[in-house]
Amino acid sequence: MAIDRPDGSSIASLRGQLRSVWDGAHALMRRADDLYWREYDVWPTPALNQRRPSYRPSTPANIVDHASDAQVAYEPRFHRDLPGDGTQQQSDADFIEKWMSDVFSEAARHEMFNPFKQAGRHMLQYGYTAMIGPVLDYSDQPKEPKQRSGESEEEFAERRSAFRIAENNWFPIRMKAVHPGSVLMHPQEKTPNLAIVKDKKFVVDLERLTTSKKRLKGTLQWRRDIGMKDYDVVAVEEFWTPEWHSLLLGDSSDVLYTERNLLGYVPLVHGFSGFGMGRMSDYGSDPSYLAVGLLRHVDQSIVAEAQAKTASLNMHQSAGWPMRGAPDEQSASEYARRVATDEMLVGQREQFWVENVGQMSQWMFEAQRDVERDIIAGTYRDAISGGREPGVTTVGQQAILTNAAERKFIGTQEQLEHMASVVASRCLMLADRMGGMAVRRRRLRPSQIHRDYGIRARFELIDPIIQLQRREM
Repeated sequence: MAIDRPDGSSIASLRGQLRSVWDGAHALMRRADDLYWREYDVWPTPALNQRRPSYRPSTPANIVDHASDAQVAYEPRFHRDLPGDGTQQQSDADFIEKWMSDVFSEAARHEMFNPFKQAGRHMLQYGYTAMIGPVLDYSDQPKEPKQRSGESEEEFAERRSAFRIAENNWFPIRMKAVHPGSVLMHPQEKTPNLAIVKDKKFVVDLERLTTSKKRLKGTLQWRRDIGMKDYDVVAVEEFWTPEWHSLLLGDSSDVLYTERNLLGYVPLVHGFSGFGMGRMSDYGSDPSYLAVGLLRHVDQSIVAEAQAKTASLNMHQSAGWPMRGAPDEQSASEYARRVATDEMLVGQREQFWVENVGQMSQWMFEAQRDVERDIIAGTYRDAISGGREPGVTTVGQQAILTNAAERKFIGTQEQLEHMASVVASRCLMLADRMGGMAVRRRRLRPSQIHRDYGIRARFELIDPIIQLQRREM
């Protein structure tokens, strides 16, 4: 259903409503950040955290990173069902599959991070991920040159040749993973009809953008404040519906510009990891119980491990560098001087002593291992990241354990595949509307699409060793 042209007050109202839906989930995402970046409190009170040492093992980062490296594929393969019978339809479907692979590869080349690799990491850490795409970026579109006054035919021909090369290599489609905490959308719609995306832009980029949009009705010509530098950042928000696209100053009702959304869809897609489950009390509608990452259920165990290892490390340091004692200040000063200069000590043995550091009992190590086992049980087994389980002696045994552990990530992988399929279908729709589109000198024509935008993406984890063995067979 079409909606009226949005204004600042209506967007602010929608932002407040969606924020109340997502506040709990966003708080848990910030907690996941604290764990991953090892910025959490080890001890329960501020006084204890200030007084006691704190050692935070790399366990939370290892959990996310190892799972991402081992279980998140990022180069999709595509399958296109035949739109009809016949050799030509088969040829068109094969061409579209190859063309779409090039589209995703070329779009990834324009981003600082591979979009689907980053989306997979977000899914594992936060239990939720979101992507923008496809959108069209015309900022670097080559412009056909015109012959300058006094320019020779040879020089002009050279510039036209450079233009044709640039035009053949120009690619307007963009897609990227956005941070899950920066988006506000309906939590139960895979392809929502409304989205708010928080972002930060450099001053110089925001000035350039608003200047390019000044022809639009109601555009607010943004100008930097006194003292602002080119690469200071300004918080902004994008508001999307199928009909409209607006840019606002962050967390305000100040609309910089509003334009028609020529894409015809909200260019975002999102999904949950599948590790969570809605609660009866809210009939499964609270996203804080749906956006469950790998660290959620081992939060307390991670803190307990840090406490145990801090105590163990502290005892090791005390044993290695124990406090020394002497009967009086003068003896203590002399003792310290001789130790510092590696000189012989003079006096009776009883006059000097070393702090008696307690021994670590076996139950302390066993308690620490219990915590580590709980973390493994709450996340995944070491076999996922290539580790060998204790007592496993054959390749077959290891393969059975690895395959069993990998089942945990099947749902997550399928979510990413669904998202990639939505993005790929939109790419076909854009190519059809634009009268065709070329990528890497492979041009897709509308006649090959047959107005059928169905296509499926699949992420396959390929073991390079197995792939090499297959080539040698």
